[in-house]
Amino acid sequence: MESQLRLSAPKRGVYVITPDDSPFFATKKMFSNHLNYTRPISYDRWAALDPDDKAACLFVQFFDQIVLAWRKLRTPAAIEEECLEEVLQYIIKNVSVLEEHPDRFNPKYLYKVAWNAIYCRAVDPYNGQTASSSWYNNTCSAYVPTEDGEVCLFDLICQDSDDIATQLAKEAFWRIVQSVVDDMGAEAAFVINNLCGADTSAPKFFGSEEHPEAGRRVSPSTRKKVTEELKSRLQRIMDEL
Repeated sequence: MESQLRLSAPKRGVYVITPDDSPFFATKKMFSNHLNYTRPISYDRWAALDPDDKAACLFVQFFDQIVLAWRKLRTPAAIEEECLEEVLQYIIKNVSVLEEHPDRFNPKYLYKVAWNAIYCRAVDPYNGQTASSSWYNNTCSAYVPTEDGEVCLFDLICQDSDDIATQLAKEAFWRIVQSVVDDMGAEAAFVINNLCGADTSAPKFFGSEEHPEAGRRVSPSTRKKVTEELKSRLQRIMDEL
């Protein structure tokens, strides 16, 4: 029966993928004609079938569950003919299981069989990615042309838990802070270092460590001037965003 089912699966490219003429539907029609299947049969009638016909009958009788699993797991890179063949092989292997466990002759169990079979083809079992993403990563270049040349998409992936937008916002924030230090000197660095306090994620600006005397020269008016300038520049970028 295995070899018969392998030969029965429609060849790739023969069928147009439409609801009534896809490989799954074409195979159901072929098996139905072979079995003269017109309505669902009982487990006892199924058990009495010729061994070579049992898998085909399961495919037809539980076709709705099989095609539902296909539609739920279908990905852009999943080839329908390959998924169909995998389903047929899984059904063949489960014929003996159903013979030993009549209680599994039901839609729920056959849905699970079909799901597991299609999952092997539609989802990459090695790294958990969908077949579509694995196919994309293996066939498409990671380099995208830009006005300045090209950029690698992998370079845009943040290495921490923050998303790209958050990471870019952080970088913009600290560039503004650095511009205040660059324009106002060591006293501004000292003030900003003190404003950051124990925030270990903040960069350490030039100031108090290399010029400890700067702290003694920072007057309240200077602190206020640095603080106001920092607020002003940050507000401008916020308005732009």
